[in-house]
Amino acid sequence: MPLDALALACVVHELRQATVPARIQQALLSTERTVALELYAAGQRRYLLMHVQGPDCWLTATEAKPRRGDRQTSSFLELLRKYARGGRLTVLHQPDPTERIVVLHVEHPQHGATRLWLELTGRQSNLLLVGNEDRLMGQLHPGSRRAPRSLHPGHAYSPPPRPARLSPLTCTAEQAAEALRGDETPEAAQALTRAFAGVGPVQAREIAWRVTGRVEARTAELDAEALIRTLRALWQPVTTGRWAPSQVQRPGQAPILAPFALRHAPQAQPLSSLHATVAERIPSDPYRDARLALQRRIRKALAQGQRRLLATRQDMPTDGAAERLRLQGHWLLALQHSVTPGQRTLTVPDESGMEIRLQPPLAPVQQAEQMFKRARKMDRAARILPERLQQVRRDLAYLAQLELDLATAANRTEIEAVRGALETSGLAKSPAVARRPAPSPRAVAGPRRFACPEGFPILVGRNARQNAQLTFKQATPRDLWLHVKEAPGSHVVIRAGGQPVSPDTLRAAAQLAAFYSQRRGESDVPVIVAEKRHVLSLARGRPGQVRLRQGQGAVISAPARLPALEELS
Repeated sequence: MPLDALALACVVHELRQATVPARIQQALLSTERTVALELYAAGQRRYLLMHVQGPDCWLTATEAKPRRGDRQTSSFLELLRKYARGGRLTVLHQPDPTERIVVLHVEHPQHGATRLWLELTGRQSNLLLVGNEDRLMGQLHPGSRRAPRSLHPGHAYSPPPRPARLSPLTCTAEQAAEALRGDETPEAAQALTRAFAGVGPVQAREIAWRVTGRVEARTAELDAEALIRTLRALWQPVTTGRWAPSQVQRPGQAPILAPFALRHAPQAQPLSSLHATVAERIPSDPYRDARLALQRRIRKALAQGQRRLLATRQDMPTDGAAERLRLQGHWLLALQHSVTPGQRTLTVPDESGMEIRLQPPLAPVQQAEQMFKRARKMDRAARILPERLQQVRRDLAYLAQLELDLATAANRTEIEAVRGALETSGLAKSPAVARRPAPSPRAVAGPRRFACPEGFPILVGRNARQNAQLTFKQATPRDLWLHVKEAPGSHVVIRAGGQPVSPDTLRAAAQLAAFYSQRRGESDVPVIVAEKRHVLSLARGRPGQVRLRQGQGAVISAPARLPALEELS
């Protein structure tokens, strides 16, 4: 959601009306590059969000409380909590409307006045805390050592250097014409972004359309007088405050946002608030960073497991291969006197007509010994590799279950439980950085509980370890057990205790098993149903891996969507 300077001016205007003045009640990191300030103003609590990661940087406010992300704290966050928390946000302004820089003035009862400089300048975006005498106190992102300015704590703060571009608020038609004549860029929109400060790609296309009637206009088609009138019209809200934001929705893509009416796009829709629309585009997962980091580890382990599976299959000897090799060795010993020096093949004089490949200059006896040795290896492989192959398959199934557990984890504790299970399994290397210990199984909420009309509780496991506890410690032998067929998913138990269960309840439980599985979203999912007494723990399996007694269990079909049941917890 990159915002040019004019769009940022609109956002600042909206936020200033809604959030200033305000008391700063809390500061937290939603992600490594997103700072949230909890503001309380006019009896209402809002959260000011500042995101400074790469070209996709933004400023907005929301009433929804952001969650703490993967990093619980940092040195910069500690500075904010000392100098900003408990203080008042008194000013929120954009010093230069043509620059993507916002300043927040904070007055603290103990530490006095400080300022937060929010630089939404693409790859060099940053958030900096500046104190008395414009001395830099800290910054969210250390930045590049090759930056054209020094950003060391204690040094005087200086804003980013401004490029030599014309201001759309003060430039004249003569200056605009001269700048465009000196630009060899043929596309008008691109030339406008190079010539004028604060003009982004969306604004440049709108200017080209308003001046020439075509978005794809050439630079030579731009009339300087018409260009200046258009610039003045677009930038007038900076002084009047009369903004008219709009957006263009694009299927499968982020919308195009602008602080003015997008006349070149007939499908453009007016907006009541630009910053609120930006807030709607914020990823809804508050634990996105933690989830993605763990997902990468699981997928790396899955890739390694797939390679082990392929290698084990390739090492698996074919049926009868060892016996055929051993037979060739015996024939070679029997016919060794008929082998001539340099001979490459030997044909067995029987009905089979078997050909034995020879390896000169090795003697026939040596070659036969090698054949017997390879045959013994094949025998050992035939005994060992099938179990190893089964173990690799069990490990892959467990990793797939952990990936599903991670996707459905509802909070940080459940994500950490997945991390603990992964590290306990030994299937992935632990990262070099120090991590806090995984939560105990009791720290994770109990199984999901649903009530059916008959009064039987339906329990749904939240992760692999809880699946095992639900099936083997909480369920009674005559309870009904359900699980999606041949895919990772939650164990579901109907606590019926052997009493009859209606088809509607059975179907609802099957829907839960399908919904909380890897096949969520499908319309017809096969689900296994059996009494819990027929469910056995899989020998040498991972937590939650089971098998059914032979001949037990039935399969029913259900759509993978939540049934109309009340969730009790």
